[in-house]
Amino acid sequence: MILISPFTFGEEKSGPLIAVDWGSTNLRACLLINAAVVEQIETGDGIKNIPNGNFESVLGEHTADWRNKHSDCRFLLSGMIGSREGWVEVPYVQTPAGLSEIRAGLHRFESPELGHIAIVPGISHENPDGTIDVMRGEESQVLELLADTGRGNAIICLPGTHSKWIECRDGRIVRFRTWVTGEAFELLSSSPLLAKGDAPDCHSKAFGRGIELARKSESGLLHQLFLGRTEMLMGRVPAADLPSLLSGLLISTELCEAEIWLGENASREAFLPVGPSQLIDCYQVVIQHFKQKAD
Repeated sequence: MILISPFTFGEEKSGPLIAVDWGSTNLRACLLINAAVVEQIETGDGIKNIPNGNFESVLGEHTADWRNKHSDCRFLLSGMIGSREGWVEVPYVQTPAGLSEIRAGLHRFESPELGHIAIVPGISHENPDGTIDVMRGEESQVLELLADTGRGNAIICLPGTHSKWIECRDGRIVRFRTWVTGEAFELLSSSPLLAKGDAPDCHSKAFGRGIELARKSESGLLHQLFLGRTEMLMGRVPAADLPSLLSGLLISTELCEAEIWLGENASREAFLPVGPSQLIDCYQVVIQHFKQKAD
């Protein structure tokens, strides 16, 4: 679980601080004393699951024990809690953006119940064609990954409901792009036409077949999605394995498009968060496949 570090954003290293990664579906928090994590929690109280915008009371409830022990706790919040649907809408910082720009964009206020709170801004990027991409929460993960790996230049892939590919130069986020891969899988896998079956297995033949369809077909994703059904009808893929094929197809399509955007070496240069995640494993399998085909 990646959580924002207090000193990453210029907060003091001493004293108790509660760092919170607050997204749409989950709330993750840790208590830091002298910059060291001593306790952490994870709940399903994402911002979309909190009625009437009672963010202060929910956060207060989850951190009551910590605050009872450390009355001078401060809070550092990141993620969708700073969105229009969150506690306070914090303006986006424009690319290129690094520590100094994000630190300058922190929104600070005093909560009657909880005391001092700082919310990390998201980042926006305007493409050459005038379209705009945004992120909230991922910027904290990127800065942590750069700090942990000692990299200044990197291509980072963050899998998720809305996957992000991010290019960093000299420790700053210079551009990024979003793919709704996870959300598309969730919606399509609930359709009886395509993929009702077992959970995806990235080491299965069906997942590999999904990779092949994405890389070989010239017809585009909307046609390839239907090919998943014909693969089953013709007996090439068992019905129970259709979710694996769908997962391989969607992730590989994302990577194909990321390579068009970032260049053919995107799969070689990209790195992902490290952790026991089935989704990260699936991306690793696809990236490795692309690397082998390029050799």
